[in-house]
Amino acid sequence: MVLAVTEDMARLADFARRLHIYISTLGTGFTFFTFGMVVIALILIADCVTYGMGVTVKNVAIAVAIVTSIIISVFAVYTVILKARGTREASAKGWWFMVTFGAPFTLMYSIGPRLLPRYVMPTIWFLCLGMAFLLSHFICERPLIRKGVMVAKPFLISGIFMLASYPLILYISYIHIPEGRVGLVESFASGMTLLVYYIAGAYSLYKANELFK
Repeated sequence: MVLAVTEDMARLADFARRLHIYISTLGTGFTFFTFGMVVIALILIADCVTYGMGVTVKNVAIAVAIVTSIIISVFAVYTVILKARGTREASAKGWWFMVTFGAPFTLMYSIGPRLLPRYVMPTIWFLCLGMAFLLSHFICERPLIRKGVMVAKPFLISGIFMLASYPLILYISYIHIPEGRVGLVESFASGMTLLVYYIAGAYSLYKANELFK
């Protein structure tokens, strides 16, 4: 009798542990779907609103759109994943995530206009996003995986995919932007971003479902 109760308690504890990881991993996947829609929507809106105002104004507007998206994603990660670790730790992780994610954008948009060719700037946000995902994996995502909070690595996957595909975007920018086809390049970069987000989100959902197979 005692042995049976002990086994039931062990199974219940294991189920609770896997359920906690399942919710965190599932939340990460939905965060990528949400963040992907928000960031591309805001970039497209910024692109349309600043039409005809010059490259500098457009780049600033896109940077503001991405920063806004970062704030939204930090809030989503905070509420869905990190809050399970406690309010104080969640708050600290949320700030670290925001600083880490924003660092590449701050650096590139500060020095980029003075040092980089003009054809690079319209899609520099794609490179910054890839770098931000990779940094966020090492600083925020990997510790959560080591603590057993989640099992998927969507930030790592997104960072690798975006950095690996950036040379293609840079090549397309080199060909088309000097000819004035900025919108074509930005649309391609936006489409690639949505594809990466979908892959990362679907991967997270798959890994979450694997916990109960």
